[in-house]
Amino acid sequence: YTGILMVCAGIESKNRTVAEQAILEQLESLRRGEISETEMRAAKLALANAYRQITDNPFELQSFYGNRALFGSNEDIDDCLRKFDAVTPEQVQAFAQKVLYDTVFFIEGTNPDGTENPEEEESFDE
Repeated sequence: YTGILMVCAGIESKNRTVAEQAILEQLESLRRGEISETEMRAAKLALANAYRQITDNPFELQSFYGNRALFGSNEDIDDCLRKFDAVTPEQVQAFAQKVLYDTVFFIEGTNPDGTENPEEEESFDE
């Protein structure tokens, strides 16, 4: 609704640079139009699955339609699925051309080396 694209990845702290480079390489690949039929099909199936799962949870369903109402849209899930299915690799490439790499948030554990201290964790068995 806002034009913001977010990429989220669960990684080990030591792999931050490698992950950032891989994400930026993927964006560049999209900008060059390097999108296979298999990738398009897989992306569309993943989106369709995520949107169909909305109907399994009343809170997600309320959020879906509530957000649409806030932004003046009356599209339902099936409308979205039809739009996803109609997207072409050329449209993805054109979109990727407009993406700006702007802000990076990196959240890591409390230890500088990225390890956890199990002995410090609370136990709920007691």
